[in-house]
Amino acid sequence: MDKDYLRDYRYSSVFLIILGIAVVTMIFNIIFQRDSQIANYIGGFIGILGNYIISYSLINNRMGSASEYFANIKTINIKIIVINIILTLLFVLIEVLIGIGTLIGTPYLALSENNYFVIMFVIILINTIFYFFTAHMNYVLSDFRFRDLGVIKSIVMIFKISSKLIGKTFVLGLKFFGIYFVLGFLLFLGAANNIMGIVAITFPILGIALIILIFLVPAYLARLSDIYLDYIEENYPIDREIEEEL
Repeated sequence: MDKDYLRDYRYSSVFLIILGIAVVTMIFNIIFQRDSQIANYIGGFIGILGNYIISYSLINNRMGSASEYFANIKTINIKIIVINIILTLLFVLIEVLIGIGTLIGTPYLALSENNYFVIMFVIILINTIFYFFTAHMNYVLSDFRFRDLGVIKSIVMIFKISSKLIGKTFVLGLKFFGIYFVLGFLLFLGAANNIMGIVAITFPILGIALIILIFLVPAYLARLSDIYLDYIEENYPIDREIEEEL
């Protein structure tokens, strides 16, 4: 398949699902404003459901309407929820371990003027690496080829496929979000070194860019699914007649 081939998809459906997730999460934040922890848990769970719905639709029903996208919520089962929670908890555990390491190492890092920058860089780096190894999680979980796998085998498959696609995922991320890392770095650099000129210029640009980001995410998710589908169709081919029956 031509590496530049881009599959059609319905942008409005992806965008409306993302918007719906944001609105529902905001409502729960308002309801539980006195207990932000509960709101965070609910918001995280809603995010899991929304991410899966979008992933399933981009794999199986790309041109569907927003209501057809949302209808795919019926395909969610306990295994999908458990795997999402396991990998989320693993991500949290990594962050906790980084935090503990930071506390232990702070007295030594305090000798350096750039200790805070180093800590933040390590945290961002670890988070990014973990993301790349799980970027295609819900595409794997929504793919009929792997639906009969158990929890452990599914997790192994997620890491296996995502690791194979790290290079392409990284390039895609740079194309869509590279400017945000640059702006964030400049803003942090200006604030850390009290260079207010950089902060004054970068902050409003970053604010505008973050608004635009909302409209970039659907295209990013669609192209991420393209990367997955290109790989999976080449390495896990299946008879078309069987696929239609499924």
